[in-house]
Amino acid sequence: MTPRLGDIIEDHCSRCTRLMDHSIVAVVNGEVVKVRCRTCQHEHIYRRGHGARKRSLDRAMDKKAAFDAVLASILAAQPGAAPEPADETREEPPAKPAAKPKTATKRAGKARRK
Repeated sequence: MTPRLGDIIEDHCSRCTRLMDHSIVAVVNGEVVKVRCRTCQHEHIYRRGHGARKRSLDRAMDKKAAFDAVLASILAAQPGAAPEPADETREEPPAKPAAKPKTATKRAGKARRK
């Protein structure tokens, strides 16, 4: 059966970022070209249910590598500052003692009259 305008098909919505029901908006030579999401009314090309491109694992940066890259760019912008190599054996500073909890006063939460 050939698709017709207004038929409902499933496709990946780029705005909802999910596989949702869509209405067919444009058909060229019997192929669906453009659809409209029935949830958010966003109109986009027909993706045949495929989502957005995933970042490959080899390009993904872990937190430490991202931190080191940002730190190096900041230090490079400062004149006379040499970037220090990241030290894996760096110790954590001691934790601060917990602050005393604040006690409520009589007027706490009441509006002041003038």
